[in-house]
Amino acid sequence: MNLLKLKISYLVLFTIISLIFFIFLDFTKEKSLNNFLEMQTMEAKEKYDGMSLVPRDISNLIFANLINKPNVIDIFKDAYNANESEKNKIRDRLYKHLENTYKDLKKYNVQQLHFHLPNNHSFLRFHRPQKFGDDLTLARETVAHTNKYKVAVEGFEEGKIFNGYRFVYPLFDKENNHIGSVEVSHSIKSFKSMFQRSFNNLTLDIVLIKSIVIEKVFKNEMKNYREYVINKDFFYQNKMKISEHVLEINSNLKNKKEIQIKMQKFENFSTYARHGNHYDIISFIAIKNSIGKNNVAYAISFQRSEYLDYFFKENFYYKIICLVNCSSSVNFCFRG
Repeated sequence: MNLLKLKISYLVLFTIISLIFFIFLDFTKEKSLNNFLEMQTMEAKEKYDGMSLVPRDISNLIFANLINKPNVIDIFKDAYNANESEKNKIRDRLYKHLENTYKDLKKYNVQQLHFHLPNNHSFLRFHRPQKFGDDLTLARETVAHTNKYKVAVEGFEEGKIFNGYRFVYPLFDKENNHIGSVEVSHSIKSFKSMFQRSFNNLTLDIVLIKSIVIEKVFKNEMKNYREYVINKDFFYQNKMKISEHVLEINSNLKNKKEIQIKMQKFENFSTYARHGNHYDIISFIAIKNSIGKNNVAYAISFQRSEYLDYFFKENFYYKIICLVNCSSSVNFCFRG
């Protein structure tokens, strides 16, 4: 009887020790995982910020060498004070003068070349030359800021047709009179391609706040947008095409509600999901506009993680070993 009590006491003690070990193991694993996810978020932010400098340098080069030149300024300088008939003639001259330049720029992923008058009215969209005269003051903070303060502005912004990385420059005649502004912009599709070429083991999505798109975009241009599979409060552009990779990841996301809550708060964060026989790290980086610093979009990157493959495999083996030892101890206590 005493021997049985001793064995039971030993079993209880071993069980308690095993439970403590399991709890400690889970705690240290959880802490290690959270630290890893935080590091991945910081790394994703650094990658995004670094790549955002590339379209800026390209746009500055285009403005200095192709747009801010006397022959372009001479055509555009009288547009603001001209009557409608004269405006149309100036618009036609400007379009013909830069038409081939714009075609060449498109080959290098420039999405828009857009001239604006000092009162923020659209004068010439090379991507939609038939759309002009609309007031951009409320829809385009970058244009309004540039024309008001006569300074260049850059950043991500939704527009009436497209969104993108926009670079808006004030224009002056040779007497230094302000005559309007011009924008060079790069599409998120081209940014995505550039990003994925630079980090070839990574997939990138850029998604936009649904309510902002609905508020700003021309109604007949809304066909260019679809709800994002991970969070329907965000849109993606049709041109971006959601990859099968992302669709598979989405079906394996067990914490989608938590992700959606964090996206509503515009936190920078990382999570993970199983993808086939391995794990992917998924990083969410909030994108702000350039003037009000308001959140407008998310850059979401998907990347295979060998660390997570090892992490979950190791954790599984540890627990198997513990269970085997526990089972052996039970057998030892009660055999015979």
